Amino acid sequence: APLPRREYTKRSDYNITMRGNRQEITDFGWVHDQDNDKVVREVGKEDVVLAKEKGYNVYKKVDDSRCQAAQDWWAAHQEKWAIVRTKWADVYGRNKDLTLETKVENKALYKHLFDDEMTAENEINEVIESFVKK
Repeated sequence: APLPRREYTKRSDYNITMRGNRQEITDFGWVHDQDNDKVVREVGKEDVVLAKEKGYNVYKKVDDSRCQAAQDWWAAHQEKWAIVRTKWADVYGRNKDLTLETKVENKALYKHLFDDEMTAENEINEVIESFVKK
């Protein structure tokens, strides 16, 4: 996998992260268990594991009432996101290499899609297509 990018730093002592992830549903929520190798990869040389990283995150389910705002938001916006999913199914269904523009009109894709004014199917389809490099 590509290196994780942090907001203010960029590691230069390794160039690949080999990730191992496991999610486990529990009676209290779920667990995300990670085993990652930080690897130095160079052309013509054998990979060198620089470090091993262990991650263990526990997520505890909260009462549904604490999520009411999210449930209300989803109820109001689910039709729009169904259109978005359908468009991506179309794009992926082309079964070709896919490269996306980072920004269009100086905005990332999510900023276009989360605009409350963008609700029409043709607008959504056009903005997604504008990010697909030909």
